[in-house]
Amino acid sequence: MLLGNKTDSHRKIVDSETAARFASERGFDLFLEVSAKSGANVDQALSALSDGIVASAAHSSSEEEEKERRRLREEERMESNSCCVIA
Repeated sequence: MLLGNKTDSHRKIVDSETAARFASERGFDLFLEVSAKSGANVDQALSALSDGIVASAAHSSSEEEEKERRRLREEERMESNSCCVIA
């Protein structure tokens, strides 16, 4: 997510189209213009950020669970292939 701040200002240094293109070219999934002074788009930015964190955590959790399942399968395979003689 890329945020452009001070949308309440009349003096823009970077226009919206240039900033959106910059964000897109660099793989940002979202570009929003916000204003801390007026509160414009702040709620949307925080909501998008929290949604992204939750999605990322869920994805990481799924990857970790899959790694653990693979590790356990490999462990079981190794144990079933071992040969022991008990006297």
